[in-house]
Amino acid sequence: MGIQALILAAGKGSRVNPKAHGTPKPLLEVGRRPLVDHMLEALADAGVGPVALVLGFCADEIREVVGIRAEYIHNPRWSATNSLYSFSLARSWVTGPVMIFNCDLLLHPEIIDRLLAAGEDSIAYDSSTGCGREQMVDKFRDGFLIDMGKDLPHDADAGENVGVVYLAADTARALFDKADRILAADGEKEWLGTALRELAREKRIRGVDVTGLPWVEIDFPYDLERARKIVWPSIQGISRKRRKLVRALRVFFVVTALLLISAVIRKGLFPPEYPEVSTLELSGAEQVELTIGDRQQKWWSLEENQSVTTKLIGPGTLKIDTRLLLNLDAPDKAPYVIEIRLDGKLVDLVKLETIPSKTAKYKDWIVGKRQRTKLDLPPGRHTTSVRLVAADGTRCLIRAREVEKEPPD
Repeated sequence: MGIQALILAAGKGSRVNPKAHGTPKPLLEVGRRPLVDHMLEALADAGVGPVALVLGFCADEIREVVGIRAEYIHNPRWSATNSLYSFSLARSWVTGPVMIFNCDLLLHPEIIDRLLAAGEDSIAYDSSTGCGREQMVDKFRDGFLIDMGKDLPHDADAGENVGVVYLAADTARALFDKADRILAADGEKEWLGTALRELAREKRIRGVDVTGLPWVEIDFPYDLERARKIVWPSIQGISRKRRKLVRALRVFFVVTALLLISAVIRKGLFPPEYPEVSTLELSGAEQVELTIGDRQQKWWSLEENQSVTTKLIGPGTLKIDTRLLLNLDAPDKAPYVIEIRLDGKLVDLVKLETIPSKTAKYKDWIVGKRQRTKLDLPPGRHTTSVRLVAADGTRCLIRAREVEKEPPD
């Protein structure tokens, strides 16, 4: 077995959730993809695996998206515990060297590469940040971790904790022992950092400075905005093949951009709305509430040959989500067709098929998995309509959302 990866993803993320409409952190969309997709792809590229997720809030919804790309450990007490308790549940799963991640990370893949290249117990930190009140600061002496916490001063021997650590098998076992002792002393609300802090007094954990590499931990709404507008475009624009040629320029650009965006955030200049996750109002059909795990979503219910319309301004991209409502005797894969018109002109007839969802519920219907269609809009004002053409006598739920804009070339 190679290097395992453990992703702690049981919490609700209450500080970011009011603006994320209840979406669990691993499923927050950055660059049109769930956050967990970026993490799994980076681990696969680095040859790290197998991967396990410790889940609690919206566990079934996350499983449906991740599928067989990871194994799962359930924290049934996620609402009353914290990351230390979630970590302790993975003791029997971790059997060798392991990388441990917070689930709310968006990071450049080279951060993983640098930890692996260290060849010893190591923790990632960013020496250029760590001045914020809510930021976890790592303290080092001669390059090794000696302390960590949110109350530590930021100086030349400190930096912000990135949220990823690499541990050899025996060190991981020692960390589990620390966790068990803290939990036994009424420490179920403690962070994993509490155990790491104690472990650093006995084990040499090398600090790996990742200054210049784009990354963000999404704790607050402005972190999500920063991930979409600054960090993801920076990661996307940096090719691995050009890494050596652009290193000096990249370090300057990323550090400068992060400093500038931090200044803007402090001044409160970011708009509070998040159009990527907003559902557009539709006319022509009944609005209903669909239950997904612990959340309620706004959809519209279409009968066969019924259509809905919405008005919006281009250029941009419209994301059209549909879920077929199935009868009890429906086939395993149920087909249906939707018609899309732009300003009255037929744009596309989309043939779709679906299978039952394990997490979505609506009245007495069997709800199909979400199917997604996109429509590119030219400049100007437009009216878009979507009609359910054929569905074998069943019904269909539909919603429309604006897609976040692509970064410029």
